[in-house]
Amino acid sequence: MSGQRLDIGEHGDVHYREKPNGRVAASMYFRNAQGVRKRIEATGDSRASARRRLFATLGEAMAAGGPGYSPRSTFADVGWSR
Repeated sequence: MSGQRLDIGEHGDVHYREKPNGRVAASMYFRNAQGVRKRIEATGDSRASARRRLFATLGEAMAAGGPGYSPRSTFADVGWSR
């Protein structure tokens, strides 16, 4: 059974794994402004370092995705008119 679908701008749980070189990789899925589910990953020397880098990467990815629309956005918010 799958989990609940992510809304635009939301992210899932952080998952960790140790890489062969001893560093830690942190990854998660998020839904960008276009509604596409993406996976991102960041590495660090510790779980905390990998998590900080992961959330920095998430911030960059969300900023690059264009305006921050949400499920409550109206047509006026997106500039649509008749």
